[in-house]
Amino acid sequence: MLIDTKLTLQTSLCRFVPGSEESVSDETVQNEIAWAFKENRSFPFIANAGIVSGLQNGTAIESYVPQFTEIKNHIIDTVAHDDTTLKNRLLNDTHLSSRIVNAISFIHKALAEIVPISGEIDKIDLMKRRFVLIKEKPQIPTIYYTSEGATVISHVGQGPPGVEIPTIYL
Repeated sequence: MLIDTKLTLQTSLCRFVPGSEESVSDETVQNEIAWAFKENRSFPFIANAGIVSGLQNGTAIESYVPQFTEIKNHIIDTVAHDDTTLKNRLLNDTHLSSRIVNAISFIHKALAEIVPISGEIDKIDLMKRRFVLIKEKPQIPTIYYTSEGATVISHVGQGPPGVEIPTIYL
């Protein structure tokens, strides 16, 4: 069976029931990601190379919690722009703040543990990528979800028009 190049199978980590993969395309996933940005559910950042290097050298991840919190606060500032009401709502959501800090920590730890494999993408390439954490919609467990048979867990793209930084959406 030939796969249409517009399908998201090449750019996303997906789960499909056989036959349902046709219901998810790059365009539908990109539209869902754009919608998450409009709803202030997307939290972009670039990993800190100094933290990754420190973790590789054996510094305990707990010692970076203040820096992870600073990254989270910068993310919130970026998402809220000049809207102090939105900024306060995001900062006061302790569950969201905790999840963002944990995700930032996890991504830095994962980057520190990468062992380059010949011919594969390496840590340097990943350090240049923008990561976007996407908060799920209520009752929707992933970035894009049509049913238990077709869901998108993560996506890789060029970022929004005008930004075009290789981006990993989680």
